[in-house]
Amino acid sequence: MSKLLVLMLAWSLTGCDASQPPQAPQTTRGDVTQPSPVDANRAAQKPAEAVQYDGDASGDTAQSLPAAIARGLGTDELVLTCADGTRNGVSQFAADWIAVDRLDLNGDGRADWIVHGRNACLRQADAAYWWLYEDTADTPRLLLRAEPARSLEVLATSTRGYRDLRMHIAGGRSALVADNKYDGQGYSPAPP
Repeated sequence: MSKLLVLMLAWSLTGCDASQPPQAPQTTRGDVTQPSPVDANRAAQKPAEAVQYDGDASGDTAQSLPAAIARGLGTDELVLTCADGTRNGVSQFAADWIAVDRLDLNGDGRADWIVHGRNACLRQADAAYWWLYEDTADTPRLLLRAEPARSLEVLATSTRGYRDLRMHIAGGRSALVADNKYDGQGYSPAPP
């Protein structure tokens, strides 16, 4: 009997389909079944989906803002020029002035920081100001500074390895949007 025939017979006796490649077993920790490395690799190759963040939402309240981002926002022009933004020359910025969400914008496996204003100093009448920071090994890097919009949509498409953005400026019957793309340094308005 040939080795191939013996192998096919063994697969059929164990319930394997000889026409399909063998799959890595799943591992289990407690009650949670972990996907096999084969399944995890397939999930990593899944195409990105668009995600929309609302300017009135409270964000992910479990997230703590890194000190470097808090310092940057505390000295942002919007805070420093706002009537309630300073007292005796000292910034009054506080963590509850903003909402925070996390999403990997560049596919490096680290969730980046999506921040929008909740305090009147960081909002317009019906729009929040938005900041995006890349999560790096050192200090978070500013990618987008203080763009006003009712909502921010992180698109499925990307430019230079970073997800494209769509700022929803106004709603209603005539939606107004502005697209931003990564230009190698940060996000800037995309040509129409």
